Amino acid sequence: MKFKAALAQIDCKVGDVQNNLQHHLNAIAQAKQQGARLVVFPELSLTGYTLRDLAWDLAIDPFKDRLLDPLREVSKDISLVFGMVESASNHGIYNSALFLEDGAIRHIHRKIYPPTYGMFEEGRYFSRGDQVAAFDSKLGRFGILIC
Repeated sequence: MKFKAALAQIDCKVGDVQNNLQHHLNAIAQAKQQGARLVVFPELSLTGYTLRDLAWDLAIDPFKDRLLDPLREVSKDISLVFGMVESASNHGIYNSALFLEDGAIRHIHRKIYPPTYGMFEEGRYFSRGDQVAAFDSKLGRFGILIC
């Protein structure tokens, strides 16, 4: 299946989830105007990247937190991939990418190999994911990897 995808290289502000959410919504609106059926955002796009100790404070349960409601709503018209800090039911905190489509979470990928060197000390702040899986979408079959 052929479709148009938009790559949204937004300027994420570390720790400012509300501002980043608005950037997401603006980029999605622009992508829809340009005929895209999928928008892909960067790693940790909703929270910003170099979070360090903020990771715990910004972790979101994607199935319970109302913060994601605007993204769920727009995903009824366009498929989305975005990054965030996930607070999982197993009590882990993950650098995760979510795939939303038709108003629902269709897939979550948790970064498997968080770096542990130099300024990239993710291994100190994030749990490690443990699987890579393909999943079906109305646009076709996908897989997501983070860095």
